[in-house]
Amino acid sequence: MQGDILFVMREPLRFGSIGVRVNDETRWIDRLIIRFLRYRHYGIEVEDGQVIHFYCNSLLALPQATIAKVPLAVFAKDGVVKVDRSVKRLYSRELVMKRAYSQLNSNFEGYHYSQNNCEHFAVWCATGERQSQQNLIREAAARWISLPLRTGEKVMASIALFSFFQ
Repeated sequence: MQGDILFVMREPLRFGSIGVRVNDETRWIDRLIIRFLRYRHYGIEVEDGQVIHFYCNSLLALPQATIAKVPLAVFAKDGVVKVDRSVKRLYSRELVMKRAYSQLNSNFEGYHYSQNNCEHFAVWCATGERQSQQNLIREAAARWISLPLRTGEKVMASIALFSFFQ
């Protein structure tokens, strides 16, 4: 439906054909991602089966990233398109589309794979906030994992300091 946040899950293609996901600017790093990483690509559905999305043809060409309007089939490539219902939209569907159109052909202040990507753009259109659920999960996991590491460092520093005075 118009104004929805859409995503397509990009499954790793391993050793299958990657032809549908490559272009003239695809580099070795992109081929590794296509083959071995699972990720979601986001956009905003607008009229006539079109999607506005933030994309970059290659991780080695980030300065050329842009927001573009493409047919749904081009957005989907070889994946299944789904609606992201986890985002609590603050704006009407019409305003979400208007916000997406306002950034058309811009670089949305520069593409960054984890800090300003297609999900940040889509969520910004719907809420005014640049957020990524994928990053929130990664950051929470990093904090959870680093807690014992920080605690362990403090314990080791305390033991080293204590043994210095022995």
